Amino acid sequence: MTFQLFLKRELSRFYQGATNGELPLKIPLLNGIRQDYKEMHWHLFPEVFFQLEGSSLFRFPSQNIELNAGEICILPRGIPHREMAQDSKSKNLVIMTAENTTSIHLGSALKGEMSVIKEMIPFNDLKSERISELLDDIVYTYTAEHPYKEDMICATLVLHIAHLLTLIENYKNIGHSANHKVYQCKRIILTHLHSSELNVPQIASFIDCSSDYLSSLFKQETGIGLISYLQQQRINLACDLLANNPLDVNQVSRQVGFSESGYFIKVFKNLIGKTPKAYQKINRSALNSTDT
Repeated sequence: MTFQLFLKRELSRFYQGATNGELPLKIPLLNGIRQDYKEMHWHLFPEVFFQLEGSSLFRFPSQNIELNAGEICILPRGIPHREMAQDSKSKNLVIMTAENTTSIHLGSALKGEMSVIKEMIPFNDLKSERISELLDDIVYTYTAEHPYKEDMICATLVLHIAHLLTLIENYKNIGHSANHKVYQCKRIILTHLHSSELNVPQIASFIDCSSDYLSSLFKQETGIGLISYLQQQRINLACDLLANNPLDVNQVSRQVGFSESGYFIKVFKNLIGKTPKAYQKINRSALNSTDT
């Protein structure tokens, strides 16, 4: 069975549950948003976990949540978290978004370990931003007092899963095409810039080719080295975060996949010509003057 058919089968089960109003949903408390906690990380976009087998334990600033097979968990934007397998059979599907891209990956792990990505498809998705906003709606409806709260949440979940199934149904796997491999590579980078573990060998494994082949192909098709492209995309995102979000340099460094802020500052200065702090000061001043 191809990964595409596997996704269709598994998400169809969740879709059926959602249409019947029987889908167990878990969402953590909105505590500690965009704050730093030891051994936890957070994202700029909402994430969705569909637990397929076994169970996973999610640690949050003020609570733990156990996600069992057949359950779904929505992680709000900016919520610090850490996920570990509760048993040796833990498997889940994880939905992540970026600009015009939605990725679905299969994660699995042994008991007590963090999930490892086994397979992934990045989808071209012009509605990714709107779908993320729908997930935001679910999060805030979940905490509200409303007589039709459950109906509203179920209806929005049905829409979300139906959208995922549509992406899967329309996906054309032309993986042997050189252009398609480069396209996939760019999509994977866009949706995983936050990960400090993202590197050429990992990307190549997702696309089912060797690191050397992918690096050579990427340079041939784009005129830029893959490592250079990855760094440039990280710094592009960092520029946006520094200019438009109340984050300090260390937070931005982690959000764009640098495990060491000193190295982030060095790369940023090499590419932009000034330090992240100086860039932030200039652009914040410009933003404030525009607002006034």
